[in-house]
Amino acid sequence: MGFLSINMFRTYNNNLFPRDYYYDKLLTKYENPEFYSKLDETDQLRKIPSKQTIRVKDDLNFGISYQEVIDKHGKPNCILKKDRNSKFQILFYRVKVGGHKTKCEYHFYNNRLFFFTYIFAYLTKEEKNEITKMVGKKYADDALFEPESQIIIDVTENFIMVENGVDYSILYVSGEKEIFQQIKKDRRTENIIHQKRNIRRNNELYRFL
Repeated sequence: MGFLSINMFRTYNNNLFPRDYYYDKLLTKYENPEFYSKLDETDQLRKIPSKQTIRVKDDLNFGISYQEVIDKHGKPNCILKKDRNSKFQILFYRVKVGGHKTKCEYHFYNNRLFFFTYIFAYLTKEEKNEITKMVGKKYADDALFEPESQIIIDVTENFIMVENGVDYSILYVSGEKEIFQQIKKDRRTENIIHQKRNIRRNNELYRFL
């Protein structure tokens, strides 16, 4: 069982909408428990120290609430959550950054922002290299930043990593280890509940067959 269930719905202006292909892809991505786990498993990557404070944006710090982001940046294009009582929520915005159409995601756990990402689609190799150089220039004093083997980390252990796959993504991750420890703990609890539920269902099915 993943952190986020495929049974999520999306909301806008307090209304429910059916899922579409893109949001289904998002759900599949984030229901995979390995996704959030990998954000807390970066020991194999070389760390470039940053003198800058790594935050979501100049006006947004990690740990702020879901509502604070909405108050600052307006209503999102989409809100993803497991159910009305879920500990996880994702605010999804479509924005233009430097002339590029970009998807922007804010991830919350217990109503605290712990992860943020820009997702760029359809970039050329030259554009990807240019953005990577900009990240290194801004956060690592112009040091050569090689995202395949490095992350940029500040004194509070907030860090930036880049994924260069089909899409080009810049990931900003909170250094608060307690959040990731709690996510892992909750996942273990969910797995136990899921297993017990399956046992009960199988026992019921066995009795009635």
